Amino acid sequence: MPIPAHLLTHLPYFAAVARLNSFTLAAESLHVSPSAMSYQIRQLEEKLKVSLVLRQSGSKLNLTSAGWQLAQAYQQFESGLEQTLAQLQPSHLSGVVKVTAPVDFASRVLPYVLAELKVLAPRLVVQLEASDTLRDVIQGGFDLAIRSEPSDERLQHEVLLQVHKSVVTSPAYIHSYGLPEKLSELSTHTLLVRGVGQYTSWKQLLALENLVWSDAFNTLILGNSFALEEGAKAGLGLALLADFVVVDALERGELLRVMPQLTQSLSTTFYVSFVPTPQARVYVEILQQALKKVVEKRFAGALVGGIDIVKM
Repeated sequence: MPIPAHLLTHLPYFAAVARLNSFTLAAESLHVSPSAMSYQIRQLEEKLKVSLVLRQSGSKLNLTSAGWQLAQAYQQFESGLEQTLAQLQPSHLSGVVKVTAPVDFASRVLPYVLAELKVLAPRLVVQLEASDTLRDVIQGGFDLAIRSEPSDERLQHEVLLQVHKSVVTSPAYIHSYGLPEKLSELSTHTLLVRGVGQYTSWKQLLALENLVWSDAFNTLILGNSFALEEGAKAGLGLALLADFVVVDALERGELLRVMPQLTQSLSTTFYVSFVPTPQARVYVEILQQALKKVVEKRFAGALVGGIDIVKM
């Protein structure tokens, strides 16, 4: 049950009396008169129907058993509240930050970002949700959302980074079906896609030479980025993926870039979206710092940090 408001107003006065063991000193600490302090304690006792303070001659006083119990409980409450208030101060970089991000970015990039955050802000706890569902930031209680497009006019959107994309396939596929050298040759190959109608990246690539998507293209649906990567490694066709997804497979020679000269300018922008509050701004800045270190150490060339702000 919630504590009745008519009791809450008296508790700080009682806590001061219990802490200082004096009506006079308690009154001075709260900048009220001794009579006003005495009135607050009498009101609390009447409403609780218990005696909290044993008043004696002179300035001496003692707490009853009920008074000691209430004083200790209030002290614990006050201590916990002080800790929470300190954690809520964004400059302290402590507490819990809830983040939602696409599955591939959350799985391949953000673990390294979290490792950097442990160094930059060791008291900050990040709760990460990996989901390709566009979550409602406010209703879901998220502090930050990483997305591939700015949406929701209630939020502020900042460019987090540019993600380079490449067409990739396996050496075995190239051996069996040859290597396309022009975009017009894609019609003779199998294109791996996430789902029916999910051809945005391929359309972006074709647009580089003023070509358009056609239902005549031979496609194979594999569901998500990781399935596309595995399908490409298995020789099922050509996949168009963010470089951070395939960087390890490229280094191991399991995948090869196709038409790299045509995809040099091909990229997707990732945004960080958030309710414009002081604490969110601090979280965005520390996220950018950590991400910059990760780009330099692991994803140089695949990711480029961004700084532009987009207000919807």
